[in-house]
Amino acid sequence: MSSTITNMSKSMSKIGIFVTNDLKNIRREHMLIYIMFIPLMMIAFLRFLLPPLTIWTIDSFGLSLADYYPLILSFFVVIEMPFIFGVLYGLLLLDEKDENIFNVLRVTPVSLDYYLRYRFSVIILSSVLFVSVGLPLTGFMSPMSIPEILSVGLVGGMGGVLLTLIMIGFANNKLEGLALMKAFGIMTLAPMGGYFIDSNWHLLLGIFPFYWPAKAFWLFSQGLNGWMYILIGIGYLSILLFLLNQRFKSRIGLEN
Repeated sequence: MSSTITNMSKSMSKIGIFVTNDLKNIRREHMLIYIMFIPLMMIAFLRFLLPPLTIWTIDSFGLSLADYYPLILSFFVVIEMPFIFGVLYGLLLLDEKDENIFNVLRVTPVSLDYYLRYRFSVIILSSVLFVSVGLPLTGFMSPMSIPEILSVGLVGGMGGVLLTLIMIGFANNKLEGLALMKAFGIMTLAPMGGYFIDSNWHLLLGIFPFYWPAKAFWLFSQGLNGWMYILIGIGYLSILLFLLNQRFKSRIGLEN
């Protein structure tokens, strides 16, 4: 029992050091500070600007955005918030790669696996938190159960981790990482097409990782069962994450 408590204490101490270091790194980069505030800005936009924008589209074009609120929320909250955390930690890890932190870890008690698990856990937990809090704060979310909201945030967070692994697995520096972010950002729009497809052809969009949490959210918003898409999304993303994680570790090994 005492050894378990000691191990937990050591683990919490390590996590505390990691969190402090992350905050220091973010504070010294204006771009990273800006990225951290984007989720709050998006919630404010949806809460305060979407209603007048809806009135304007009705008056000007006879089009009510209210019919597309699930689509809008899925893009700005379910997809973009995990995407932002994925970018944030991707850039942090690229900075640390330039500083040879990964090599330093090899001679410390902290393993690379432990370090990456911490980072990936932060992305997922931050995504779950912001999705779970952000959706109700917009004021437009249809009634959903807590497990439904949490599951959507979880699969979205896995998509954020995927982006981080893509950035650190293929980019050599932050500039290349930002280029990959932009390319992947365009792909976040592709899943939105599934909102307008009634036939099974919409499943072809499943190749895009963020399609699965978005589709589940649309169904949950209508009071329908979206758990199949949650489960498939978890399985599909788990495979991608495993493969990309292996590539990253292999790449680090080749560089040494």
